[in-house]
Amino acid sequence: MKILTANDQELMTILKNMITSYTNSLFEQNVSQEEIETKLGHLISINKCYNENKEIYKTNIINNLYKKLNYTSTIMKDKYIESTRRTLLKIIDDYWISHMETLEINWENAKYYAYSNMDPMEIYERQSIIDLQNMTYYIQNEMITYALDASLKYGDYEIKTNLEEKGVVL
Repeated sequence: MKILTANDQELMTILKNMITSYTNSLFEQNVSQEEIETKLGHLISINKCYNENKEIYKTNIINNLYKKLNYTSTIMKDKYIESTRRTLLKIIDDYWISHMETLEINWENAKYYAYSNMDPMEIYERQSIIDLQNMTYYIQNEMITYALDASLKYGDYEIKTNLEEKGVVL
């Protein structure tokens, strides 16, 4: 990701890719509608997106998240891009530092697997990959929440009432 050097359009593309990836991962995990509501319901109305066909349901969610992203970025203009860029970098940095600390703990714990005739490096590598995947998922979740919920950032609760007029399903 080139968040630091990305121009405004590239940053929006990065955010849209995160929305798509995060939503796809929710559906790949076969989470229930209630879980999807819990994870994304504070951003859009999941019930209004619902369709029996999972692909249509997923597409409806992604499209509505895109609409909200476009609308939020439009009403916040320049403040949005710089604020979002700064916050995204902070989120990545915080999670990366935490991941490095977790790797250090995993390395310390891996040596105990040798006592049970297991390959400590294999255990360490496997756990590190799982931790990295989890970290990526949590980063996407936090970034999407920040990027889409302008009322959290700016305290402008009028935004939510005007979104339906702009075609964003709440």
